[in-house]
Amino acid sequence: MESQTPKPINPPVEFNRTYKAFDFTSKKVLSPQELETLGIAISPTGKIYQAGGLPPMSLKILFFSGMHSSKGLPLFEGDICKIGVKMHPDLPSLTEKWAVVRWIPQRTCFTLQIVSSQKDVAFEVREVELMGNEYENPQLLENLLK
Repeated sequence: MESQTPKPINPPVEFNRTYKAFDFTSKKVLSPQELETLGIAISPTGKIYQAGGLPPMSLKILFFSGMHSSKGLPLFEGDICKIGVKMHPDLPSLTEKWAVVRWIPQRTCFTLQIVSSQKDVAFEVREVELMGNEYENPQLLENLLK
């Protein structure tokens, strides 16, 4: 009798890790294709390799969060968004807030972190408009924190 390999109860899900990178030297966001032409590769764990074996120190990998803007644009970590939120389920109107896409390691997830000096608790995010990112547009985030 031939033994069969048991099938997993929950088959693994393939997750395509979409990313781009901010180059601190040129102050530009680079696509994976641009990185490849520069001889830079990203491992599945996020480690950066450059032709010649030396990791470039001037790059920040920005992973896709799995979220999209209201217009369908992919949101990456560090993206700054204007969001419309319902602050309470009984309130019909939306409150405009600003948020930054952040990776929260303690929860192993991405989130829209509201930029505010108050302790806001958003009930439900309804609209998300991509405004820029904190690396190419640091002044945008600085202005929000004033």
